[in-house]
Amino acid sequence: MHRTPEEIYQNLLDAGYTKATAERFMTYVNSGDLESQLRDLAMKRTKILEKLHQENRHLECLDYLSYELEKQERRTL
Repeated sequence: MHRTPEEIYQNLLDAGYTKATAERFMTYVNSGDLESQLRDLAMKRTKILEKLHQENRHLECLDYLSYELEKQERRTL
């Protein structure tokens, strides 16, 4: 499937790229540098996944505190 440069650029923005990083990526597109495109996408994916894991750890901390408070509340009833 062939996408227009405008579609690629919009997809990058939708994926969380800043305008500057999307423009850098587009230089790879315009020059036909597939290796740099793939490397850039992999790096962005890794960063997003790291953020996701960090947010998951935050949720686990909140869940633990909620569990402990609910357990404490049940003991006082």
